[in-house]
Amino acid sequence: MSTPVFLLIFYVVICLLINEMIKFHDRKQGENPNHWGLRIGLVPLLALLPFVPIILFTFFYTIFFYSFSEFTNIFSASSHQSLFNFSLTMLIGFFICEEVLKPMIITLLKMGLRLHISEYTKHVITIVINSIFIYLISSYSHGIYIHSFTSAISIAVFYSIIDWILMLIIHLYNKLKAKL
Repeated sequence: MSTPVFLLIFYVVICLLINEMIKFHDRKQGENPNHWGLRIGLVPLLALLPFVPIILFTFFYTIFFYSFSEFTNIFSASSHQSLFNFSLTMLIGFFICEEVLKPMIITLLKMGLRLHISEYTKHVITIVINSIFIYLISSYSHGIYIHSFTSAISIAVFYSIIDWILMLIIHLYNKLKAKL
């Protein structure tokens, strides 16, 4: 069985399970079951909802890494499929780094040094962790080539600069919204 057929069957099974959960909830609450057409339209939407941010961020990461491969010689990808797979892996990896590794390392440094860790130190830790992760994932990915560890550091610094710019925009937007 091919992958698209398997994914379609998996999606239909998830939709049917969500449909049954909605019916069970309606019966448990003592309400009249929803109209069948409403439930059929709502179930696929609910089943796709968790995948929307993952797909969007993977698309943005693919564009980010594609632009790096087109405009520099430190990163290259052999195909769009390998670039998409690398972007999805990096999305999961950056999530793990930001939510697990970075807080653990900062806590260990605070406990070991018994000092307050500045924001600049936290940014340096983030850049180092991200560059190590980029280099490791690229070395194990087929069709993705990063020329050296300094290239991975360059990509991590560029990624952090974009992150800082977006955070500044969000901060300015919230400040402007608070004034209104």
